[in-house]
Amino acid sequence: MGHKGSPMVDRMHILLVDDNPSVARLIREYLGEVKDFHFELTHVNRLKAGLEYLSPDRTRNGSPFDVILLDLALPDSKDLDALITMRAATHLPIIVQSGIDDEELALKVTQAGAQDFLIKGQISGALLGRALRYAVERQRWEATLQRHVREMDALFATSLEISAQLDLQVVLHSIVERAARLLGMPMGGLYLVTPDNQHLQLVAGYELPDTLIGATLQIGEGLAGRVVETGKAFFVEDYHTWQGRAAIYNLAEFRRVLGVPLKSNQAVIGVLDVLDNNRTGPFEDEEVRLLTLFADQASNAVQNARLFEASRQHARQMVLLNEIAQAAIRTPDFHLMLETAAARFSELIGAEGIYITLWDDIRQQTRLGVAHGFLKPMVDSLEFEPGETTLTGAVLQEGYPIIVDKADTSPYLSPRLAALFPQQTLLGLPLIVDGRKLGAVLAVFNSPHPFALEEMVLCEQAANQVALAVAKAHLLQAERQRSRELARSNALIGALSQVAAHLESELDPRGIMSTVGAELDRLDITIQIALFNPLTRDLNVEYTSIASQQLKEFTLRTGLELDHYQMPENLWPVDKVIKEKAPLYVENLFDFLAANLPEASESVHQQALDLMYITKSTSGIFLPMVIKEQVLGMIGLWGNDLQSKDVPTFQVFANQVAVAIENSRLFSQIQTLAIIDDLTGLYNRRGFFTLAEQQIKLASRLNHSILLVFMDMDKLKQINDEFGHLQGDLALIDVAKLLKQSFRSSDIVARIGGDEFVVLAINANGADATVLINRLRKKMADLNNSGAKPYHISLSIGTSAWLPGGPINLDELLARADAQMYQHKHKRRK
Repeated sequence: MGHKGSPMVDRMHILLVDDNPSVARLIREYLGEVKDFHFELTHVNRLKAGLEYLSPDRTRNGSPFDVILLDLALPDSKDLDALITMRAATHLPIIVQSGIDDEELALKVTQAGAQDFLIKGQISGALLGRALRYAVERQRWEATLQRHVREMDALFATSLEISAQLDLQVVLHSIVERAARLLGMPMGGLYLVTPDNQHLQLVAGYELPDTLIGATLQIGEGLAGRVVETGKAFFVEDYHTWQGRAAIYNLAEFRRVLGVPLKSNQAVIGVLDVLDNNRTGPFEDEEVRLLTLFADQASNAVQNARLFEASRQHARQMVLLNEIAQAAIRTPDFHLMLETAAARFSELIGAEGIYITLWDDIRQQTRLGVAHGFLKPMVDSLEFEPGETTLTGAVLQEGYPIIVDKADTSPYLSPRLAALFPQQTLLGLPLIVDGRKLGAVLAVFNSPHPFALEEMVLCEQAANQVALAVAKAHLLQAERQRSRELARSNALIGALSQVAAHLESELDPRGIMSTVGAELDRLDITIQIALFNPLTRDLNVEYTSIASQQLKEFTLRTGLELDHYQMPENLWPVDKVIKEKAPLYVENLFDFLAANLPEASESVHQQALDLMYITKSTSGIFLPMVIKEQVLGMIGLWGNDLQSKDVPTFQVFANQVAVAIENSRLFSQIQTLAIIDDLTGLYNRRGFFTLAEQQIKLASRLNHSILLVFMDMDKLKQINDEFGHLQGDLALIDVAKLLKQSFRSSDIVARIGGDEFVVLAINANGADATVLINRLRKKMADLNNSGAKPYHISLSIGTSAWLPGGPINLDELLARADAQMYQHKHKRRK
């Protein structure tokens, strides 16, 4: 037999079951006349003898035959019983021979599972050779298609399982384990590219030694490094003898290895590999393809988990900020309050040491408030000398944070103090309230520490909370005022944290926006969300929390629509927020918006803006929604109690909303991919059956008729053979276009097999079928007559209809249409 996957059988092995010896002689003569047709014919004269050749004992290592020629008139079995018995014993293609020219028998034979029906008196060498080749190749194609369907089902189920996880470490380990099991491999590993884009690190393994987890390679080093460098799948047949192996794996037990890239927005973010420690050799193309498809889904799961991790980290940071604020407000003991703030501050930014110092403005001298961390025992009793150079004095003098890369070489510390922090990185944050210098927060890191902008914003927010607490201790009246501000800040953070908790489980964009609007409405904050289209550069308002009746009244008064409104790009907040990706605080929102309304009197402006809940004391905040440096849109907030210092908190909130909207988009894409045929853009088999069952239930409930049209593209194999598989794919795409043009937009049009298409039309009957099919045939003729294609498109068509009042079954409709289609095909051949 030919090698699996070969396009044609080298030597065809035929099992002939016929009690007439002369038939065997004639078949050998016929096939001997066929050019380039090599065959071996095994002849038996009883069905029982043929079944013995197909017994499990003989087929344990694969069937010795490619195809079966079966006579229906056998001494030990008659008519269809012979075919049914043979069909139950084997998956090989069966061609039935009969001395009777009977169309009804031919139809029954094909329905019972035969590939073809030949009449003995009409057989020629060319006809028989073509029938045998067609039967074998179609059987192989169907087996390949079924295998692909099984693989896609397994891939889809696996992808859904990993996508359901949001914990990054759980996702990484789940991806590796499921990839190995998907390919039947004993081991697996997953690398992620490090933030410097120069290295990749093994972050998860399946059945790998624990000592290997954390291994780091350079880009280009080893198999994983090569995959990142080229962006393509790569395998080695024996890693032990491969010259490009990484030195760190010289003692590893695995032999053959396959690695594929994990990509996000065309950039390689990691490598997924599977390993075999039992045998060497190449990987099949199907294995590479399957792992590559899985890696594409896994990349989405990794990115989703990363987004969730970032969102969860933001939420935790908000909680820590809230706890610092709570400590400042509710802890009556000043020293205990500072200790709590220092501990939360350390957790907030991951510093090894946090020191809150106080400033004596009269003596111009630093004194220690509290210490938290590794140097606490040493500095608890530290005294600062009058006039001594300290980081506290420096940040209060400058009025902004100062970063010290190395304490022992810094001009901001006296040699005595620098000796306490050799080689450490320090961050000094001033504690200043209303221009009054209160002290500083000093963060100490034992290793070089680059500070991101978001981290600096958080640090300054936390330092502000500490500063307020210190001010409370100094001035009771100021503390009471600040306590009210902290209470409001706490309520805001709590509300936004509640929003974040809801967003984690919300996957509908409209639901996300409504959730956000409802929570902010409790704080008397109005919100407007606009999404940005980078291709058209349009910014369209998708949601506003303003009541619908007031929106209508606003439109009547101004002629402007606030819901689904396309915002001009050069509008001041749009231009600044979108282009600069920076938040914007507007203290007097009334004057700004009035300047952008149509010309009218001040009273008209007053009435219009009242409908938007905007008065002359309303302030606003405009925030970009950014994901991985890409602007998703803009959020506008306004209310009578918004302040400029609220901007960082709301920016974190805007990023959480952006993550939730992006997650909903990714989830929608995954759902769409599961039901759409990627070649034609039509529904695939899964999509058709899912939607068709829904439409059938609806039609039955509403007493609407149903029309089902089943089509098989003729001579697709001939197009592939004569013009190449690319032209074959283009022909399938042409058929899809013809179907979309010929049927209604409400009809379900699908490709359910290689060359099989089906249409389900609601509220249509047999008369409509004639109109629709004639329209299809005309468009098909126009395309064929245009000469634009090197091939002609032809379809065999069958229909079935259901009228209200009777039982309805989708499988029955398909079977009836399929049978009619085969009758149509058979008549055309004759």
